[in-house]
Amino acid sequence: MTTGTVHKVFPDRGYCFVSPDGGGGHVFCHVRSLRDYRPGTQFREGARLRFEVQESTRSPGKLEAVNVEILDGVAGSAAGELAPVSGKAAGVAASPRGRAEEILGRYGE
Repeated sequence: MTTGTVHKVFPDRGYCFVSPDGGGGHVFCHVRSLRDYRPGTQFREGARLRFEVQESTRSPGKLEAVNVEILDGVAGSAAGELAPVSGKAAGVAASPRGRAEEILGRYGE
């Protein structure tokens, strides 16, 4: 599996581009490729991911991440709530519908 960092996020579309640690081109990653995907989950710039790379079925010749795990980057507090996030904060954010506890339970510190 490959590791990399989220560098460009399109939250309204549910995808991001990941820069693999080993170099090479950017890899497309859709939020539904997360192993533990839940509706409302979003990527954050700077998040660290582990993933497999395959050729895209929708865009032949392009690469996409599949079987994606979040390694770090969730903003959380000891109380189990999302901490204030600003700038290039990393991780996964919950939707305003109150999924923060679910996400922190899976990926929190």
